[in-house]
Amino acid sequence: MQARAKEHRLNQLKDDVEANRFDQSNAEGKALMQKCKALLSENRELGELMREERLADLRVALQNEQRKNAELHKKCEEAVEFCKELAQDSEKLQASMAKVAGDLLQAKNELELLKRQRHEARVHRKQAGVAAPACEGTPGTVG
Repeated sequence: MQARAKEHRLNQLKDDVEANRFDQSNAEGKALMQKCKALLSENRELGELMREERLADLRVALQNEQRKNAELHKKCEEAVEFCKELAQDSEKLQASMAKVAGDLLQAKNELELLKRQRHEARVHRKQAGVAAPACEGTPGTVG
């Protein structure tokens, strides 16, 4: 058993020595160099493909985000327009309310004036009634 292990270890050491004696000018060295160049080229191509795939994915994601951004921008513009319309409607309603409030104030003033006139007319009638009792009835009617 130990003999096999030693033999195996000896073979490993021989392989290591052979590997350290690499000569790129002999046939094996040239073949190894060609293989390394081919692997480097293949790695470069694979790296390029991976980069292109990643760029394609990023382009698709960018287009999706740009589309979403355009939709949001459109919605914002619509919201701004809607807010302008609401502001205009609000101004119209406020103007209408101000007019109605003015009309109400005018009507209250007219009512107050009519109440005073009626009161004055009653007072005047009472005074006239004391002076001339024959004039009974409502004002403006012949009694």
